[in-house]
Amino acid sequence: MRSNGGTSMPEVSLDGSEDSWARSQTCVPLFDNAQVNVAKLFAAARGLPLHPDRWKNWDSFLAIHHAERLIELNDPVLDAGACRVEPYPSAFLPSLKKLGFTDLTGCNIDEKEDPEVVEGVCYEYCDIERMRYDNGRFAFIACLSTIEHGVDWRKYFTESARILRLDGYLFTSFDYWSTPVDTMGQTAWGSPIRIFTAHDVMQMAIFAKGCGLDLMKRPVLNCKDAPVEWMGMRYTFMNLLMKKAREISNA
Repeated sequence: MRSNGGTSMPEVSLDGSEDSWARSQTCVPLFDNAQVNVAKLFAAARGLPLHPDRWKNWDSFLAIHHAERLIELNDPVLDAGACRVEPYPSAFLPSLKKLGFTDLTGCNIDEKEDPEVVEGVCYEYCDIERMRYDNGRFAFIACLSTIEHGVDWRKYFTESARILRLDGYLFTSFDYWSTPVDTMGQTAWGSPIRIFTAHDVMQMAIFAKGCGLDLMKRPVLNCKDAPVEWMGMRYTFMNLLMKKAREISNA
């Protein structure tokens, strides 16, 4: 096992430069486009697939890196909200498959009821607010840029804590700016656009802790640049890495 059982960032034996960079980018906003380029270089150096949306290579590669260093190749992994269709198929599970992981599941409300295995990854229907997996099923869950699309994040954290095994890990990324951004009433994928704020992140951390999930690092909430441009808005991304430290009876 690559973890040390504590809530601090464990020592690892992966390439020092990659790991140092990943540590610096964990539980922080995406500060600028330079960090996107670094993530792409690390992924390309490993021969991993890239996400077609260049900004998404930042959180995608961080999730890949943490899964590889924290769990074993035969441990079960879930991509909650996995997308496998054009124009923005996720690179997370295909990358883990290439790295040798063997128990990979992607779920999405757009999938069919009957599971489908594609290139070693099982894709199936599931609502991440009401996941149908057994308690303690997964060692690592990633949810990449999904909770801002009409998801009740409290239900998401509650369900994630339930289906994570004790000492399992949850990596969540989402649209972010430290202060409120005017979304101009726009919608995407059938839901109002939401860009989470510093206040939201602190509320998430408090709520998740009540579910037995501890942050692996104190989050940085201040933003630098606004590298993401979408639908007339400028903002950035944020990620949180948590560990299931306790079983909670109502989680």
